Amino acid sequence: MNRAVVLLVILCAIPVSSALCGDDLEAAVEQMSQTPQSPGDEVSLRKFLESYVGTSPSSVESRYRFAFVDLRDDGTQEAIVYITDSDWCGSGGCTTLILAPSGSTFELVTKITIARLPIRILETKTNGWHDISVVVAGGGILSAYDAKLSFDGSTYPTNPTVPPAKKLLDAAAGTVAIAPPPSRRPPSAQGPVAAIEQVLLIQQAAWNRHDLDAFMTGYWNSPQLTFFSGGKENHGWQATLDRYKATYASPGHEMGTLEFSELRIEMLGPESAFVRGAWHLTMPNGKTPHGLFTLIFRKFPEGWKIVHDHTSVAE
Repeated sequence: MNRAVVLLVILCAIPVSSALCGDDLEAAVEQMSQTPQSPGDEVSLRKFLESYVGTSPSSVESRYRFAFVDLRDDGTQEAIVYITDSDWCGSGGCTTLILAPSGSTFELVTKITIARLPIRILETKTNGWHDISVVVAGGGILSAYDAKLSFDGSTYPTNPTVPPAKKLLDAAAGTVAIAPPPSRRPPSAQGPVAAIEQVLLIQQAAWNRHDLDAFMTGYWNSPQLTFFSGGKENHGWQATLDRYKATYASPGHEMGTLEFSELRIEMLGPESAFVRGAWHLTMPNGKTPHGLFTLIFRKFPEGWKIVHDHTSVAE
């Protein structure tokens, strides 16, 4: 029994405190007993994490972000832990733990292998537990989206990129449990992999607003640019732009909606990279041409540019 409950029981022995006694006392005791006290929860959580991941309890603030939430609306606070340690993170995000109190410690409900912030608790519920949403991005996924994770009776989905996790197509009401930290570095300080991903993200956005000139800013503006596709070889930035216009922007042709995926970036040196991925178009007539691409990037004073593009179309 916590100190507040003990104090309330003592007060009931005082006549002037009779308003707190009887049925009111029983209800108050029940409510207080079911509401975990934050300081104790944090101590128990630190001890659990020390055992689970082998880290010092004093390092929680620098290597983890956590929040206590009532996922079942029963007065018991579960814990959501977002592990920021490099050993638990990858290009697709970081490991997230959903924990339930168990006596003086916690037990694992779900280990989500990859997730990005923010983590939200949705108003909807499945099997008595609130649905959760996390951001899916990176790891070859250029168009970030929110994924909905629903409780199946024993656990939540462990991978938000595949079923039973679902892509949220519309806004879903909820509250943020763990928000992303404010950025501490300027865009110019980002690493090469993130910078190359950004080039492709800008290209994808430009294509989808039908702006081929902006799309072409991702290519090296040089006669030495090479573009291989369909058994043909094109040389030069202008020839590549002309090919795109003839194929997608001339009368009787449509650009559709472009999505890059399965992105793999391999650094060949500090100023060059080899990129592999898949492309997919959704056309107004319902057709979905798609294929693979390999790119060579080089770093120039103005940023990373594609110097060679080999794109294939699936038959």
